[in-house]
Amino acid sequence: MILCIVFVVGMSHFISAKLNWQQIVLYIIMLGEDNKLSTSLPPIKDWDKCRKRIEHEDGLLNARVNIFLILNGLGAASLGLSKAYAAQVVITVVVLIVNLLLWLCTLQTALVIRSLTTEYIHDADDTIDRRVRHSLNWLPRRLRSTFILGVWLPLVLFLGWVIGLIMLIIKTCK
Repeated sequence: MILCIVFVVGMSHFISAKLNWQQIVLYIIMLGEDNKLSTSLPPIKDWDKCRKRIEHEDGLLNARVNIFLILNGLGAASLGLSKAYAAQVVITVVVLIVNLLLWLCTLQTALVIRSLTTEYIHDADDTIDRRVRHSLNWLPRRLRSTFILGVWLPLVLFLGWVIGLIMLIIKTCK
């Protein structure tokens, strides 16, 4: 319950400040950090190493999404099996917290992939990658697989658990 209140208050602060979602995410990620992201990074010279890093980050994203889905499945199963109201609330709150933390992890990975890929597309001379990107141009960037796995899927599941918690609370108040 406290987590939901903090989330709503925090989101109202962001909405009133008229920040876009990328600024909100950066604020959440950099919360408590004194250092700022450097904009003057040296250019990449080893494109093979860059490509391997993109593939490594993509593997991390897939592994984190698998963990995310497994934990949500276990949470839903345990919620369905528990009969006690207190147990249902505890399970829901724990899954909400885990989802929020995993969402931050997948979001960071998606942002790293996006940053490296953007630079790779711009500067590396990879004709195969260019053909793959050309075949995906009909989709907006926010509807491509990395963004769906790293941002939308975790966010939808998190919101689903928030709605479930609200419905659980409303059910007991009647």
